Amino acid sequence: MMDTTGELLETYYDTLKEGMASFNEGRRLRAILAPDLVFEGPIAGRVVGAERFIKGVLGFVETMQSLHMLHQLRAGDEAATLYDAEMPGGTVRFAEFFRCCRQDPVTQAAIRRYRVPRARGPVNGSLARQPSTVPSGSSNTTSSSRAFLAGQPAGG
Repeated sequence: MMDTTGELLETYYDTLKEGMASFNEGRRLRAILAPDLVFEGPIAGRVVGAERFIKGVLGFVETMQSLHMLHQLRAGDEAATLYDAEMPGGTVRFAEFFRCCRQDPVTQAAIRRYRVPRARGPVNGSLARQPSTVPSGSSNTTSSSRAFLAGQPAGG
């Protein structure tokens, strides 16, 4: 049973990385998504409901060739990730923002909100593989990373 933002995101991105072989009709995702999940993205727009979201993820997993995590920041029940996905047309960089919650009052946590701003891709190969300055799994945040989590420019 998962109860931390880090565990939820690890399961989510492992599911993406492992591709169709582990997708299993969305069962792994269904276990970590709130039934009333709200997803906002530049292609799908606003999608409400875990089942509709899982159908969209299926299309992404079918076409994605690999995923390379660049940064992940967590602060309490919020997180932001930056990764490159190898797609048939080249590398696309994604920034994704999550808010997790307690799904029931006792134990179970779930991803409740998920936002993807407009993707910037394809990525120049020299920029795609820059090392992260934030240690993997770090929950420490600076003012610039808190701004990143909030979707605002650093210093503002």
